[in-house]
Amino acid sequence: MKNRFLFLPLLCAMLIQAQKHVGGVIDRDLRWTAEEGPYILHSDLVIPKYRRLIIGPGTKIIISSQLHEDTTEQIDNFDKSSISIKVQGLLSCVGRRSGRIVFSPEIKPSGEKYGWYGIVFENPTEEGNEIICTDITGAYIAVKAVSCSPVIRGCIIENNHIGILCQSPGKPSITNCIIGYNLLAGIRVSDANPEIISCIITGNKNNGVWGDGKSKITLNHNCIWQNMDGNFLECDPYFGLHVKKNSRGDSIDIHSNLFVSPVFAGSADDSIAAERDLNNPTDSSKVKSTIIADIIQSFQKKSRYTPDTDKPAERFTLSKYSPCIDAGSPDRKFKDSDGSRNDMGIYGGPEYLRE
Repeated sequence: MKNRFLFLPLLCAMLIQAQKHVGGVIDRDLRWTAEEGPYILHSDLVIPKYRRLIIGPGTKIIISSQLHEDTTEQIDNFDKSSISIKVQGLLSCVGRRSGRIVFSPEIKPSGEKYGWYGIVFENPTEEGNEIICTDITGAYIAVKAVSCSPVIRGCIIENNHIGILCQSPGKPSITNCIIGYNLLAGIRVSDANPEIISCIITGNKNNGVWGDGKSKITLNHNCIWQNMDGNFLECDPYFGLHVKKNSRGDSIDIHSNLFVSPVFAGSADDSIAAERDLNNPTDSSKVKSTIIADIIQSFQKKSRYTPDTDKPAERFTLSKYSPCIDAGSPDRKFKDSDGSRNDMGIYGGPEYLRE
């Protein structure tokens, strides 16, 4: 018993040592890893021009609820009272499906109060910025791209004020992302020309995609569904106009965007689809003689799975009934790891994203 009490303080000391407190202006290239984290961000982090921050798979970045003294240049009033990551140089934030990078506030936001400002790209002359297989939550603006073109791929952007803000001339590439349950908009575009491909944009409380009436937005092969105040605002009038059906019989617009439920595994829509599936055996409680049903069910593998709500990537697994399967971009560079056509959402895309 005595040894046990001696072990507890030692364990606490080890956990404290494992955390790294970060913030301020970095003065050299840095690499953050899952093994050396989690990283506690206690003030604005600035990656200046000619400097690079590499964040490896599985790394967790926790935004502190206690803002330390901050002398960095502020974007606006909200930035003065919250923490941001300002990228003037290069940010390579590359996770994997089996090792996602996570940015989240220390205290879960409530109402319209957010735990941090978000990641701000403000480097028009720099190329190579990327956020891949990364989950960003609880921010005022999860990703803000000002006059630049970062790659955002395989990400989950949810429960923010704005998911992604594309501002001033720039062409961000947003592919195979889940952009959902944000307050003002999933994607806000102002004087920019983003490419939005093979994403699932759903459940945002105001608008899915909010444009400015003049920006040229490339938006094709996405699933856009149940954004509460409308899927589009001030966008190309052809977005969302159902003009034809795809090979599965689902309604699509001229840009092959879908407007049906994405049907995530374990969701209510998944259950309804399973009940309607004539290939599924009848529930044994609904037949008088169970002999045939027992034989069929003994050969049927259990495919139903209720995902853990604390694991975002599992919540967004596509059901076998999902219309998003093989409905993403047909371009060869987007092919799934098995060589099939791209699936919409975070499980679509090439082999290198897997491990």
